This record gives sequence, C-alpha cells and structure tokens, in this order.
Amino acid sequence: MMGRLFSRRGTAETQDVIREAVRPVVAARSVSSTLRMSTAKFVRADDGSIAILTVFMIAMIGGLAGMGVDLMRHEAMRTRVQNTLDRAILAAASLKNTQDPQTVVNDYFRGAGMEGALTTITVDEDLGYRTVTAEAIFEMDTLFFSWVGIDTLNINVAGTAEQRISDLEISLVLDVSTSMEGTKLGQLKTAAKEFADTVFDASEEGAVSVSVIPYSTQVSLGSTLAPEYALTTEHAYSACAEFAEADFSSTSIDPTASLQRATHFDPFTGSNTNPEIKSPICATTESQAIMPLSGSLDAVKSKITNLNAKGNTSIDLGIKWGTALLDPETAPVVQSLVSKGKLDQSFINRPASYDDSATMKVMVVMTDGLNTQQYRINDSYTSGMSDVYVDSANRSNIAFQIVKEECTKTYVSTGRRSGYYRTTCEDVTSYYYPASRNYSSNAPGGSRATQLSWVDVFGSMSLYFHAYGRYTMSGNANDYYHWYTYAMGGPDTSEKDTRMSAICSAAKDAGIMIFTIGFEIEDDYEPGLKACASSASHYYRVEGMEIAEAFNAVAAKLTQLRLVQ
Repeated sequence: MMGRLFSRRGTAETQDVIREAVRPVVAARSVSSTLRMSTAKFVRADDGSIAILTVFMIAMIGGLAGMGVDLMRHEAMRTRVQNTLDRAILAAASLKNTQDPQTVVNDYFRGAGMEGALTTITVDEDLGYRTVTAEAIFEMDTLFFSWVGIDTLNINVAGTAEQRISDLEISLVLDVSTSMEGTKLGQLKTAAKEFADTVFDASEEGAVSVSVIPYSTQVSLGSTLAPEYALTTEHAYSACAEFAEADFSSTSIDPTASLQRATHFDPFTGSNTNPEIKSPICATTESQAIMPLSGSLDAVKSKITNLNAKGNTSIDLGIKWGTALLDPETAPVVQSLVSKGKLDQSFINRPASYDDSATMKVMVVMTDGLNTQQYRINDSYTSGMSDVYVDSANRSNIAFQIVKEECTKTYVSTGRRSGYYRTTCEDVTSYYYPASRNYSSNAPGGSRATQLSWVDVFGSMSLYFHAYGRYTMSGNANDYYHWYTYAMGGPDTSEKDTRMSAICSAAKDAGIMIFTIGFEIEDDYEPGLKACASSASHYYRVEGMEIAEAFNAVAAKLTQLRLVQ
C-alpha cells in the first residue's frame, strides 16, 4: 500500500517537476519550428522575384559581353577598312600608276566588297608628284547593340598618300681596288645598275643627277673635270689631287684655289727590262675617272659596266669627292660644263644649296675593305732635274747619266834630267742603260736625248724598273731600297681612317644622307663604315649577291611612297 501510495504521489510530483523543466525546451522548440515555417513561407512567397532578378542579371551580363563582341568586331572591321584604304591610295598615288587614281581607289574597295563605303576621293598632281586623299564610312550591323536600339556602328577612316620625287642629287662612291677584281666586281656592277634603274624609273626626267666616283689608291678627275679645277702643272700624265688633313673637315673643294696634282707613278708593277707603267696610282683611262652629274640612265649604266679594279683603297678620297659633287661650291664647275655641252642644261642650278627643301642629297659609299696606304713620292723627288735621259722618239730607251772625273798624269820636262808630272782632270760622261745593263758614251737617241725631271722619271717608268736599274748599276742592294721603299710614303690606314671620319661628319652635318655598304668585309672594318652612315639603318653589311639587296633597299628608301596622314 505504502509503496503504491508513494508511487502515485511520486509520479504526480515528478510529472509536475518534469513539466516545469520541460516547458522552456518545448517553448524553444516551438519558436524554432515557427521560424522554420515562417522562413519557408517567405521563401515560397519570393521565389518568383529572385528568379526574375537572376535572369535579368544573366541577361545584362550577356548583353555587356555581347556588346564587347560588337566592339571587337568594330575594331577588326575598322582595321580592315583602313588597310584597304591605305593600300588603295598608295597604289593610286604611285607615279608609276598610269590609270586614273580615282579608278584605282574604287577598284580596291570593290575588290574588298566595300564599294559603297567611299565618300570622297581627292587627287592633286603635277610634274613630279601626286597626292591622293580618300575618306570612307562603313556601316557595320550589330549583333548585340541592337538590344538597346543601336542597329549599326559607323566606321570612319581617312588617309592621304603622296609620292613626291624631289630633285635627287646622288653620289655613287664605288670601291674599284684590286681586292674587288673578279666575281665581286661583277656583283657590284649588277647591283649598282639595278639601283640606277630603280631611281631613274621612279623619277621624272631631269629630276635625278647621278655622279659616279670610282676610287682605289686615288680618284681620277678625268678629262671632263680636270680642266675645271686649278690643278698644279708639274705634269700631265694624270689628274688626281692631294689633300691636307684639314681639307677633310670641309665638304667643298674650291675650283679656283690651287689644287696639288698627285705625282704620277706606279708602285705596284714593274719589270727589269720594260719601264712601262701598268698600274699608276692615278688612273689614266676615262673609264676609271669621275662621271659628274649625269641624268642619263644609259650613261650611268655604261659607266658602271666599264669599271675595272686595280690599286689600293682610299675610301676617304672617294667620300671627299663624292661630297664635293653635292656641295653648292661646285656650282661654277657644273655651270661651266653645261655651257660646254658636257652636262644637261637642266642641271644648271646644281648642286642646290643645302637648305633647298626640294632637293635631297644622297651619297652611297660601297667598299669591300678598309683604307690602305696611299702612296706618294717623297717631296725630294717632286721637283728638280734628274740624271735620267730618254730618247724623245722612243721613251722606253732610257739611260742613267754618269759623270765621273777622270785624271791623267803627263810628265813635263823642265830641263836636263828635271821635270814634273802634271795631273789633268776632266769630267767624262757615260750612260748606263738599265734595260740592257750596258754602259755607253752615247746618250739615248744621240741628239734626241732629253733630260727628265724627277716628276717625269716616275711618270715614265715604274718605280721597280728605276730602283732595280740603280741596283744593277751600283751592285749595291741598298740602292734598290733607297729608290723603291724609301722613295715613297703617304698617309697610312690610321691617318686615312681619321680623314674619313672627318669628311663623313662634315657631310652629315651639312645635310647629306649617307648610306654605306660593307661588301664581304672583316669585323674590324665595320665600325668606320657604320659610323659614317647617317644612322644604323643606313648601313648594310652584305655577302655575295646580297649586295644587290642592299642597293635595292637604298633605292627603295629614296623612292618609297609615304603615308603623310
């Protein structure tokens, strides 16, 4: 009983306690459940709005991306239209183009499927130039901008092309030293003639003058230019000039100032028996002489064709004369040659002044090596009379005069068993003939014998023949070296490099554009040529047939079309 009573009571009390304890938990669970139900109801109530917002955001992002695609299409199309217009006006502006310029532009756009895009084509042309201006508007259909009411995007392009062949004054300074013999000379000729073709073909008649300056040990003025300068008159064997170091700081050569004529002699070849000069330092043939200011393509190409290679290398002298023929101080020379009918009348005002904006002055310098010794006869043998005689009717009949004092003793009696010896001395003249190595009391040609000046000695026999003859006459080898090795001097490589640098700087400072071409040169030769050029892009180093590419590149730069807008 007690147990059951306790049990019932305990159960009731326990339930009350439990109920009190559980009430907060139940309440908490009720709140949580209520929140979950409320949230679910909220979500169910706004589910459509979120979906719409999401779709809108996706559409907006897609639209912006699509507009980006349209903009990229627009830029790509703009580039295509601009390139088409550029090509069209360049072709139309070419002075080689014989078609109507407007027709050319229209044809380009028609071929590109844009014939309706052109709005204006303007052509301005006269003798020596043509300018073509064009504008185009192209409508591009949009793919995505149309969503916002923009169905097309306009592409506006314009451009101006001009070919204006200014008056061109060109000096072609070409290496014809011995190292250019054979294949290299042939390759040079081909390249230089192609250069001439390009320049003349792209120019109006009378717009281009080309001077060809071949150089080796020296530069020959030839029969055309020599009379126009005040060369000294020691001889008339050849016409080359000597310059002092200071002369290379100036672009000009004053035609009225005294110009020292180079001594004529041959240090390169010779024979023991034949005095003939075969390789003088100054060429005597017109093919090796300067050709000044020619406006004839045929004449220029013929000049180049007839070049020969012989002698040392004097790049400094070639550039000195190349520069001088572009310098306004040469104008009196040109005017004189025009008046004599030796130059074209259209060149009467050339060389133009350096500030003439209508004239471009260009020098193209080509070499296969570096400066080498420039031989000169020593000053002690550039004047005065020698001991050498020749037969005036046969100048290969040469003898060295020998004058010796010969004395004889004669007994003079003064009485019986007395007397003395009288010594009588007199000059006895004989002649040594080096070709035959014989002595004779007779002068060459007898009454025709002519005494030579030292200038004429070296102008009429090779240095070797003369020196060897002195050796055979005396039997002393030192005489050979005295008359050969020590008889000549002249600027060496270092001196000539300094002079070359000076004249290149003077030319560039004056406004002359210089291109240099190193043809199969050694690495050591490159710095001087590169420094001489107007810029690094004006210098070309080539091998073999690449020389044609170099000359073609120079010609293209001189005649290329220019986009000016």
